[in-house]
Amino acid sequence: MNRQTLIKRFVIGEFSLKRMIRSLIIIYVAVGAWAYFYSERLIFVPQPSSYIQTPELLTLKTVRGWATLLNQIKASSAETFVFSF
Repeated sequence: MNRQTLIKRFVIGEFSLKRMIRSLIIIYVAVGAWAYFYSERLIFVPQPSSYIQTPELLTLKTVRGWATLLNQIKASSAETFVFSF
């Protein structure tokens, strides 16, 4: 058997019901795995921030290296509250 016939046999192969069902199962599992692992990324795409970095916003770095923003609002009364998002 020459090389071209050998490649044709493994790549194209002969048509059979067993080969078609096996191919459909492999495609079904591959699409299912893709949907399971990547659908969250496609559905919940993070939106760009709606604010502009200004001097009023303070950036705090955490121990893990994450950044969080702090906006200090001057209260008109003596009562103080903390708001976090």
